[in-house]
Amino acid sequence: DSATANAKAEILQALEDWRKSWEAEDLERHMALFSKQPTLKEPDGAKIPFEVWKNIKKRMFGNYKNVEVRLGVPVFTQSGDRWELSMDQTFHSDKMKTFGRKKLEFIREGSGWKIVKEEFVPTSPVAEKK
Repeated sequence: DSATANAKAEILQALEDWRKSWEAEDLERHMALFSKQPTLKEPDGAKIPFEVWKNIKKRMFGNYKNVEVRLGVPVFTQSGDRWELSMDQTFHSDKMKTFGRKKLEFIREGSGWKIVKEEFVPTSPVAEKK
């Protein structure tokens, strides 16, 4: 249906903004794509507040330069008002190269889509230091 097609197109645009803002090392643009109410969780199940998540991302943005993020074809899964995208990701920077499975979960907030969950599960090699 057209609502589903529109949602997928909008989410793909948000995904592209996520990728480009990472590569541009534009933290503010990157964080604007995330919900202020993320459902990101610590390994013990505790929710991570937005400001804590932003600080984690800020450290990541500070640690890696010359970032290149390549994404495979995303697989969409809808669950109620949420969409999960799962795809292969190759992350390349001055210090590290990883390959694995990226999952981003989106929810509609206002007129756009925001990321409420981000996960990366590396496959071999886990991390290749340069």
